[in-house]
Parts: sequence; structure tokens; C-alpha cells
Amino acid sequence: MNLKIKAKVLRDAIKAVNALVEEATFHATDAGISLKAMDASQITMVFMEIPKDVFLEYPTSIDERFCLDISRLVEVLSRTKDEMVEIETDTQMTMRFVGEGRKRTFKLPLLESETQTRKEPKVEHESFVVVDASLLDAVIKDSQLAGDHINFETTDVFKAFSHNETNDFIAEYEPCETVVFEGKAKAMFPVKFLVDMLKATEGATRVKLNLSTDRPMKMEYNLDDVKVAYWLAPRIDNQ
Repeated sequence: MNLKIKAKVLRDAIKAVNALVEEATFHATDAGISLKAMDASQITMVFMEIPKDVFLEYPTSIDERFCLDISRLVEVLSRTKDEMVEIETDTQMTMRFVGEGRKRTFKLPLLESETQTRKEPKVEHESFVVVDASLLDAVIKDSQLAGDHINFETTDVFKAFSHNETNDFIAEYEPCETVVFEGKAKAMFPVKFLVDMLKATEGATRVKLNLSTDRPMKMEYNLDDVKVAYWLAPRIDNQ
């Protein structure tokens, strides 16, 4: 496999994965490169796709899987800025950063790839919320002051709340330009994973939460042309 892409695009895409998984199998097809991976606790799944059109050079026909240590890949990508990266895979991955009058090459070992494609949960979501990443990030971090889990609820307002033995937090939003929602649903999720899921976003990134009562949530957003989605299992409170 030989391809070329802007280093920043690849760096941002891998940042969305790095917070949740230690290694992942990438699948290169005629449509582009994608991955689906579970975190170690099996609580969340991450999906990332770089469409073929985003690449500066891409094979005309390909169906290849390769597995990488994500933290190692992030370390290498952190060493580049406004450069192009040329990628070759054989018995290892060669990453060549090319800029004006300079060229640097890194080689990464390939790990054993998963042979089966992970399937996304089949959930018919009852509600959705579209919100600026900066606002959602602030709400989630506010909620950490009152508990390890956050409740999302959509009715005639979008509500986020958390509580523990001594503290309570609640935020309510009516429909506006920065918060758009529809339908009714209520579910509770671990805050830690939500913080990680937003790490790759910038303030103006629009984030979509797909919700159903006490069912897995799907969070979606785009990083320029890179598509990112996460599935997160709910916490069911039986009390």
C-alpha cells in the first residue's frame, strides 16, 4: 500500500482514537481508510473514517488491513506540522514526512490485525441533540464536580444533570443556534469516556448526540472531512 495525505489531517483523525484504544486495526478499501475498535473495558466503541477523496494519492484498488500501536503512531505524528506524509506498508509501516527541502522517515512495526469487522449496535434512537463542542465539553466538566456520571434528558428542553451524596448539578437549554434537539429520551453515561470522546474536537465543532432511553448513545462529529463516531453504553440505575 502506498498513499499520501496531509499530516495534520491524519494527526487529527488519530487523536480521536488515541484517547480510547491502545491499538487498532485499520481497513483500507476503495472508499478510504476506516477503523472500528473497542476500548479495553468494552464500554465504548470508536469509529473513524478518512474518505478516499481526502488523500492526495491513493491506490486505485485496495483491500488491506493493518494494525498499529496507537500511542506510538501519535508520538510520530506529533513530530510534524505543515508537511505531507507518504505511507507505505509491507512487513512494517514506513511514514515519510515531506516538507520544503526536507524529508524525514519513521518506521513502525505492524501488529497482528483483527480478522473480523466489529459491528455497530443496532439502536433506533428516539432523540438527537446537536451542540457546539465547547458548550458540551463545559457541561460535562461541570458535571464532574457533582458525580462520575451524567444524565442527558430531552423533553421541551435539553437537560444535563449529575449528583452524588453531597453535590448536585443541573444545566437546562432551550432550543437555540448552539443547541438544537428533537424527540424525548433519558439516559445516564460515565463522564470519563465523554471527556475522552471530545478530546479531538475544537470549540466550534458541531457534535451530534443520538439518544434513546437507557440505550447506547452514538456521538458523531466531523474533523474537516474525517468522520468520527463513538458508541457509549449507558449506566442503568435500578434504584
